[in-house]
Amino acid sequence: MTSSITHAMNSKVWFMLILLSILWGGSFFFVGIAVNELAGATNVLLVTLLVPVSAVLLGLLFLNESLALIHFLGILLIALGLSFIDGRLWLRIRSAFA
Repeated sequence: MTSSITHAMNSKVWFMLILLSILWGGSFFFVGIAVNELAGATNVLLVTLLVPVSAVLLGLLFLNESLALIHFLGILLIALGLSFIDGRLWLRIRSAFA
């Protein structure tokens, strides 16, 4: 079983995996510090919910992966969840119809 996984991961995939992990990890560190100073630790934790979305989009852009309906539904659910947690969008919508 291990040999089939090793053959599927060619040098391009390994390079992209290492490069994206360094870039994503480093950028999240600096974004996390900036958000923590501006909005507090709770909002830094909310940023981590974007990791699956960015993984899907980076796979689409750099690894030529295809997106299925389930990916779009997952991204939509994460976006709705973040908007409910934040609440500002829903207050704006409520005040527009009041």
